[in-house]
Amino acid sequence: MRLDCYKIHEWAPQIVPGQGRRAWMDAFQDRHPYRCLPLTMANTTGWEILSPIGMTIEWDGGMMEAGIKITGDEPWPPVKNIADSHFRRGIVTFHTGHLFRTEPGWSLWTMGPPNEPKDGIYPLQGLVETEWLPFPFTMNWQMTRPGKVRFEKGEPFCFFTLVQDKKLEEIEPQLRLLADNPKLNDEFKAWAESRGNFNKKLLERDPKTSKEGWQRHYMKGQTVTGGEADDTTTIAAGVGAFAGLLAAVGGGFLAGRLKGWKSVVGALVGVGGAAGATVGTYAAAKSQESSDTAAQGYAVIAVLSSFAALAGGGRWGLARAERVAQNRRSSLALSGIGHESEELLTH
Repeated sequence: MRLDCYKIHEWAPQIVPGQGRRAWMDAFQDRHPYRCLPLTMANTTGWEILSPIGMTIEWDGGMMEAGIKITGDEPWPPVKNIADSHFRRGIVTFHTGHLFRTEPGWSLWTMGPPNEPKDGIYPLQGLVETEWLPFPFTMNWQMTRPGKVRFEKGEPFCFFTLVQDKKLEEIEPQLRLLADNPKLNDEFKAWAESRGNFNKKLLERDPKTSKEGWQRHYMKGQTVTGGEADDTTTIAAGVGAFAGLLAAVGGGFLAGRLKGWKSVVGALVGVGGAAGATVGTYAAAKSQESSDTAAQGYAVIAVLSSFAALAGGGRWGLARAERVAQNRRSSLALSGIGHESEELLTH
């Protein structure tokens, strides 16, 4: 899938992948907020737009444009091209400098950086229909009280991710009793009992439990009863397996049977298939982060995912495998575990 980001000006702010680190998360002892995979995944599942200059924003409480004063640290680009008071009433408007275009059915959900509170000012969210919109959107922040706030150079003023908003209109939540789903109910009870026993042992200062510190089932993509979470990257790798074989074998056949430039094309197809298979294996192995038989089996399947090199579908599978793996590894690494990460994932 494609996301086109058209720069409108030469000073258009930089767009980068969402960053997982947060100062308040680092400040905790052992940085244990990073053990919460949903937090880290929310921080990184999207892109950030960075302020090209540092600036100080001051609001005197007035309801008109003059009530807000914005002072840039540098003369270029002019601060008025980055932020101004367009909507009055203490609202600061940031200009993204880009026009975005998404594929049909997809829109941009815009907001401030997830899990990054900022004192004195609050980010307003928006759902932008970028599948057709022929002009850029702005990112707006509401001052919560008179005073000053700072945005440093390189600090994100906008975070955006993609959402199929039209599909959401078709979803109807079903309110059900958990007992109506016996399998899920059993899994929940097993988790509740396991968590209760673990926390009890922590309070009792059980040596083994204290050394473990926390349970890692979710981080490893496992249930308490030993089940494995479904991984769409495995499905994508399986779909690409047969195509990988055809690409490598077919390329070799063409290289051997044809002459001249056609044989070169055949050889390149075969090499591309082999390269895609190698990269697919590497990504799948990292996404599993495990030495058990199941993970090795997934890696064998993914060895043939040459769509990673030859087709967009495989590229998507590779990118997702790498993103899931990176989120899991970064959560462990940022939580202060460091070199023990691999050991924790395999125990």
